[in-house]
Amino acid sequence: MSLETGYAAIDYTYENLKRLNYPKFHISLHGGGEPTFPWKTMRDLVAYAKEKPIPTEFSLTSNGVWSKQQTQWIMAYIDSVGISLDGSPQTQDTQRPMASGKASSRWVMQTLRELEANHRPYRLRLTAMPPFDRLLEDIRFLCENTHCQRMQVEAAFSTRRGGGYQYKLEEGMQFLQAFFAAQRLAEQYGRKLLCVGSEVGKVTSVPCGSPFNTLIVTPENNLVACFEVVNDSHPLAELATIGRITPQGVEIDEEARLRLRQKFAERRASCRDCFCYWSRAEGIAPIGNTWRCGALSLD
Repeated sequence: MSLETGYAAIDYTYENLKRLNYPKFHISLHGGGEPTFPWKTMRDLVAYAKEKPIPTEFSLTSNGVWSKQQTQWIMAYIDSVGISLDGSPQTQDTQRPMASGKASSRWVMQTLRELEANHRPYRLRLTAMPPFDRLLEDIRFLCENTHCQRMQVEAAFSTRRGGGYQYKLEEGMQFLQAFFAAQRLAEQYGRKLLCVGSEVGKVTSVPCGSPFNTLIVTPENNLVACFEVVNDSHPLAELATIGRITPQGVEIDEEARLRLRQKFAERRASCRDCFCYWSRAEGIAPIGNTWRCGALSLD
């Protein structure tokens, strides 16, 4: 993302917050890539936002592979951190090796030790792969080797079947069984393990608030309604794109926004008889050709 795009997004959001008399500004550094890779750009955007006369909070979602200098800066300027760590070194190094092919786990674990030594809270995000037979031991490793209190795991399935969403029912059931076992284990350690669709007790009419209260900007200068849509090649890009940042500033496509909201209403109405209708267990916004409900994909 260019600095000009980032500055425009910050200015636009700040003006809206000031007009609505909101007390603070939250910026999430997150997306389809590693936010710390364009290091100078990230630092400049943070410095620019901090000049605004509204208290600003920053969150960062990262792979956790940081230099000592980066770690010190992040602890000084970032309020909350989410680290992608898939579990034990065996799992992490298989699923998330360095670009060189070497192990990444020791770097990430060193980052966690630095965060803990400085009493900085963080959360962990795991990706689990079929047949999910290592998930239980991966959660055990994290509980015994970190102080993380909140972890979230999501399943990744083969993209050879329907773009990754049309997985087989038995694979979904395998994930559920592994997740519930791992969740019980985490509770024994006093930790919380979640996944999309697991928060059945939270009542809401909107499973995901991103399309309604967040300005999501892609590196291609598009404004989108979902964090998953990181570029124009995403299958949902046409539907989820609701504006653009141009040299003239932020331009919202109101027709696109209305179309998207109508799509939400139509898809949600089809699930009126589902026990998840008023629950966060719906999991994710219904903007594709299927409604992803919990760990299952429903036509």
